[in-house]
Amino acid sequence: MRLLLTALLATLVLGCSSVTTLHPVGKPIEDEHGKTVDGTWQFEDQVYHAKYIGEGKIRFAQVEWNGERFELSEHTALLMLHQDAGYLHVMHEDDDTPPRYAFFRCIGDEDSILLLQPNYEAFRKAVDSGQLTGEVEKDDNQKEVHLTATKEQFDAFIDKAKAGEQFDLDTVMSLRRIGKKDD
Repeated sequence: MRLLLTALLATLVLGCSSVTTLHPVGKPIEDEHGKTVDGTWQFEDQVYHAKYIGEGKIRFAQVEWNGERFELSEHTALLMLHQDAGYLHVMHEDDDTPPRYAFFRCIGDEDSILLLQPNYEAFRKAVDSGQLTGEVEKDDNQKEVHLTATKEQFDAFIDKAKAGEQFDLDTVMSLRRIGKKDD
């Protein structure tokens, strides 16, 4: 199974609503499977270079022209497995302590990955009802749920059988492999 990056991109591109968590769901993917993400991936006109570094961690990078020079941006993501389903957690690269993760349900094969973003309403309702702990923030432009639930609570809430309720099936990000790295 192939999981990957673009959670950061999803947060930026799909940005009107987001769900973040303090704890990744599940356990890190096995290294032999994680290494399969090494290579170059494309989402729309964005190109990413990915390198699996072990224990579920991926570093990915993008080079962009800023009008005067090229800029490199790098990010860390975690590939996790829960109930035989894949999840990608992209670490927010700010000074948050502990770190926060944007997360996505991943479905993929060797040459393509689909990323499903969390359904804001499902997680808002879970926080409002006390099923999960967290904060809901909403203004004219942005809707956010920041989960503070323990790892055990988060793992118990995320259910592969409820993917259609917990993740947005209408907004799917599709990445395709455009290059493979052989070490």
